[in-house]
Amino acid sequence: MINIITRSASDTTGTLAQLELRNPSGSDLTLRHGEALADNSSHWRVHGRIFDGDGLIDSPTRGERTGEQDGHFGLRVDRELANGDTLRLEGEAAWGAVDQYQRATAPDRIGIFEVEDRDEFERLHLLADWSRHTASGGE
Repeated sequence: MINIITRSASDTTGTLAQLELRNPSGSDLTLRHGEALADNSSHWRVHGRIFDGDGLIDSPTRGERTGEQDGHFGLRVDRELANGDTLRLEGEAAWGAVDQYQRATAPDRIGIFEVEDRDEFERLHLLADWSRHTASGGE
């Protein structure tokens, strides 16, 4: 079972900046900022993450390793309506690549890793959601 928790933009106001440097496995940068709009019934946030995991070793005895680069940026807007209904608009763009490296076998290239295979991906999504809350508390 996978349980994904999605927080409202009103739950993530302010700024978050996080940088993780890992040796030798790469680096990870995360940024997020959110605020309330002037009427205070709407909140927004933007977020982004960039990961560079070049040099992840899969099998040192076979001389293979992988690298991964990916990132995503997104926006979310939540609005509470006068009757208690809520509107949500959310979008994200993501991209990335996974490289499979193989240790070179030519005598003049010993110890050098060369890209053997590269898988790339791109993704866009947009979601609009309207929730009506009933008198009994259901949606």
